[in-house]
Amino acid sequence: MTARDVDTDSLADDLLYGAEAIANYLGLSRRQVYNLIENRAIPVSKLGSLYVGRRSTYRQMFDEREARSVGALD
Repeated sequence: MTARDVDTDSLADDLLYGAEAIANYLGLSRRQVYNLIENRAIPVSKLGSLYVGRRSTYRQMFDEREARSVGALD
């Protein structure tokens, strides 16, 4: 296995294909995800007609928001 194979495997594991997969990961309805996408509240890419998100991006986004809200309480 080469370094490129490892990178490809981890990227494939990181990607969420479609609004349904994004909704399941975030614990939201598909409609809520479409609303967030339309309002540019969550980052996505488009592959043809398919929305694609990254688990790592959503994790980082929520970690940063949580850190800001905890910091505001101090």
